[in-house]
Amino acid sequence: MPATRYRFRNCAVAHATEPSENASGSPTTGSANATFQNPRRKANLLAKVNARLSKDNRFRKIKASVSQPGVVILEGEVFDEEIKELAAQRVRKIAGVKKVINALHISTLTWLQEQNRVTQMLHDNGYQSVKAKVIGDTVFLSGEVHSEADKHKIEALIESDAPVRVGTNLIRVAPGSIF
Repeated sequence: MPATRYRFRNCAVAHATEPSENASGSPTTGSANATFQNPRRKANLLAKVNARLSKDNRFRKIKASVSQPGVVILEGEVFDEEIKELAAQRVRKIAGVKKVINALHISTLTWLQEQNRVTQMLHDNGYQSVKAKVIGDTVFLSGEVHSEADKHKIEALIESDAPVRVGTNLIRVAPGSIF
């Protein structure tokens, strides 16, 4: 029995083909899922997936695609691991879906990476007593500096070098000793 190979990134999937007959009764060799080769069927499955995902605002950044018969790929960004798994579960329940490849990224991890980068930048510039919390594209600052000029310098430093903006600046100015 000949086999057709599909390749998705670094994964190879073998799909068996079986002899069949065409309308005239002549034997042909074709995939057991040859009907899926119809672009309309692929589009219908994708439409069902998109309709299911669009019902929940938590899935708004997800892009779905159909790579093989019944194989749906989910890409994009979601808030956390729970929502990532929930999206895959919802798609698996759709008629015609055989497998879900969940390639979703978690945004809170991206936020943490950006937060670590901003914190390192603050430390590299001598502001060890300032803390940064990143949520989305916003940095929330807290801590203590010696002057109002330092407080504004930190805001300018963050906004000039990072793909984030300063939301709330709760940095307290505590002038150093005069002696």
